[in-house]
Amino acid sequence: GNKMMKVSYQILKECAEFIGSAPLKIQTTNAQEIYNNLQYFKPSELVVFDFRSRAAFESCHIRDSISIPLDSCTPSDIIKFNEKKFIECFVPKSSVAAFKGRKRCLVIMIPFEDPSLNLLSNLPKLFESSENLEVELREDEIALRNSILFTKHLASERHRNTYVCRSGMKSIAEKYP
Repeated sequence: GNKMMKVSYQILKECAEFIGSAPLKIQTTNAQEIYNNLQYFKPSELVVFDFRSRAAFESCHIRDSISIPLDSCTPSDIIKFNEKKFIECFVPKSSVAAFKGRKRCLVIMIPFEDPSLNLLSNLPKLFESSENLEVELREDEIALRNSILFTKHLASERHRNTYVCRSGMKSIAEKYP
């Protein structure tokens, strides 16, 4: 997922305003911790959101994870969160109960195909732009941005156990097929 996508200044501005100036705590996890959590927690206690493209998700994903594909989820879908609409668009019937119970669950976000520690250190790029300039972001940057927006939304729901995977789905699949 490194195809470039154009992002308007308006979208960047909406994202930056939603994130706000208050610090947002972003906790990270890795392939080993995810594997351990999948062994330890019951499916009703763990929700995995996958923000990669639909094609990447279909080629490989964690069982029972919920795909929120960067090619169909817009920042507005998260910023103007409407649970009913979100479920209709993204949540398979088999995952609705887990999604609705997310406040009581450990939540893991999968935004990458490949390990991307450098992206996590360059977060401002995903939310800043010079006045009225369009920017180009890679797919993995857009997926990360969407996962950060969703982390912020979950924080507004008083959710504390949200982790962004820094390893990438390839690492998870290679180590734990």
